[in-house]
Amino acid sequence: MASLAGLALALPSAAEPAPPSERLPSSHWACRELRELEVAGVLDSLGTLTLPVRRGEVAAALLRSGAAASKDPRVARLRREFALEVRELQPSSDSEFTGPAVRVVDGPGDLRLSPDLAAGESRDPGEAWRSDGVTRMGLKSTFVLRPRLALSLDVVARKYPGSAAYADPLFRGTEITMLAEQAYAQIDFDHGSFTVGRDRSRWGLGQTGSLILGDGAASMTSLEYELSWHGLRFRSLTSLLQPGSGEYLSAHRVEVAASPRLMLAATEAARYHSNQPEWLYLAGVVPYTLVQRMQEADAGHDSASASLRNNLMVAFEAALRPRTGLELGGTLLLDDLGQIETTPQRTRNRVGYQLSGLWTQVGAVRPFTVRAEFTRVDNYVYSVEYGENFIHQGRALGYPSGPDVARAWAQVLVDLDRAWRAGIEFDYTAKGEGRLGEPLDTGPAGASQPPPPELSGVVEKTSTLAASARWLSRDNVQFNGRMGLFHAANAGHVEGAGQSQMIGSFSMEVRW
Repeated sequence: MASLAGLALALPSAAEPAPPSERLPSSHWACRELRELEVAGVLDSLGTLTLPVRRGEVAAALLRSGAAASKDPRVARLRREFALEVRELQPSSDSEFTGPAVRVVDGPGDLRLSPDLAAGESRDPGEAWRSDGVTRMGLKSTFVLRPRLALSLDVVARKYPGSAAYADPLFRGTEITMLAEQAYAQIDFDHGSFTVGRDRSRWGLGQTGSLILGDGAASMTSLEYELSWHGLRFRSLTSLLQPGSGEYLSAHRVEVAASPRLMLAATEAARYHSNQPEWLYLAGVVPYTLVQRMQEADAGHDSASASLRNNLMVAFEAALRPRTGLELGGTLLLDDLGQIETTPQRTRNRVGYQLSGLWTQVGAVRPFTVRAEFTRVDNYVYSVEYGENFIHQGRALGYPSGPDVARAWAQVLVDLDRAWRAGIEFDYTAKGEGRLGEPLDTGPAGASQPPPPELSGVVEKTSTLAASARWLSRDNVQFNGRMGLFHAANAGHVEGAGQSQMIGSFSMEVRW
């Protein structure tokens, strides 16, 4: 008991709760820069490995960083981006910002309406230049009722591939329609929050994508809660993936600061069918492997017990900071725990892993940052023969490239000043012929299938070298550019086929 007490005292204390505020989308440019500043020791932990985070929490961390950190252009950039939230926490702040187009404040209530527009051109491998992948219009509505409640709705009009099957287009003959990217109600309390609505989540160290729960999939309708206490963070969610068929996803994650330089985390996720959310999955406090056993025990020898089999995945992570400004991390994913074997052949085991590194300069006026990552996802990961697949709207709930892939990625960035950030990146991907939704057959018929650890069939090998730049000319105006060379060997999984072309994107984003 004494050693446990000593560990608790060694953990950093939880931050004071911030006022209710919007959630910062996991795709926002600030998320990566917040992570860099955490590694640099400029900001204390914000839980940026479990996204999204709240804008008010970010503002509070920026205020705690002190005036000395302002010489880092990333801090100056973030203080401008979160100036409204900083002003709410510190009314004496002289930060200038472009407020929402409409704002009505009456007592504890605060209503904000913020339209936004993005326009540009992009060219992906195998395609011509096109504007529908970048262009969009949106309107974000937020209502905050202090001290606890935040409501938010972000409606976006753009091209949604395949949307003609479920929505009327805004223009006949197109797939341009209007959907809600974010829609939620959030109640904040001391050391945590409770949220119900629709959003994307990204849990894990992955820089090119998370292995177990990533934001490459479409938004999910979820019930979620988060707790933070003495260096320990816990988050649990349950999502309804397909209302008609009762397909659910539940996931929970715990992060602990084992020491000032070591973070450990474990994430467990379950896919199951039910007429309603299963209460123990919804609660999130019981390990899902035990939930499965308790369900089977309740069913007894009933013939329905066979339908209770759920697909369980678990990921273990560790992030070590041997010195300030450097972080080394790793993630191990185990898919379908009920099928894990301990035989030397391991022919049925499906795993994924990531090795990552992040180095950033500390105290520099024009800091450099280097990111690198290697990802390997076995064939048949995310898919099982009994149908409980980790797939949502045709995309993997985890790694965006899906299964049967090996990927090496590196990026070098430099922050020239508060407005400019530039970089160069290299991406090499080897993709087998394994497809998302194709399960491993564990019966005799599966003997002819390629074993999971091997890239299957004709392996397509692609490489991309690209340069990028971002200019934040104002707090509400952003320009992005990216140009590069793409090359593919065995293109389309055809032996000997090759493809080379220029790729890129240019866009301007404005919000009011």
